[in-house]
Amino acid sequence: LVTLTSNAIKFTHEGQISFSWTRTTDGVRITVKDTGQGMTPNGARRLEKIIKGSDTYDNEKISGGSTGANLGLTVASKLALLISPNKSKTMTFESNLGEGTQFHVHVEDQHRFGH
Repeated sequence: LVTLTSNAIKFTHEGQISFSWTRTTDGVRITVKDTGQGMTPNGARRLEKIIKGSDTYDNEKISGGSTGANLGLTVASKLALLISPNKSKTMTFESNLGEGTQFHVHVEDQHRFGH
C-alpha cells in the first residue's frame, strides 16, 4: 500500500488522491485512487501481465509520463500475492491516460482459511 500511495503521489501533480477500504465477505478490499496522469494502454496491458505473473520488471514505460513505476508496482503485486491465500484476486486496477488510476488490493481474512 505504501508503494501504491507513493506512486499516486509521484504521478498526481494536480488533483486528488484517496485511500479507502471496504469489508467484503471474505476479507477487505483496499483502494488507492488518484486523478493523476494515468497509464498508457500499452502500459496497462503490461502491468496486467506483471500482476498475473506472466511478465517481469524492465524499464519500459507504464505510466503516462515517465519510466520508473514498473519496479514498485511489480513489488507491490508480488507482496499482494504473499498476503492472500486466493492468488486469483489479490490486486486489480483501472487506469485511463489523463484521468488517473485506481488500485484495489484484496486482503483475505486469514482466520477464515485457518492461517
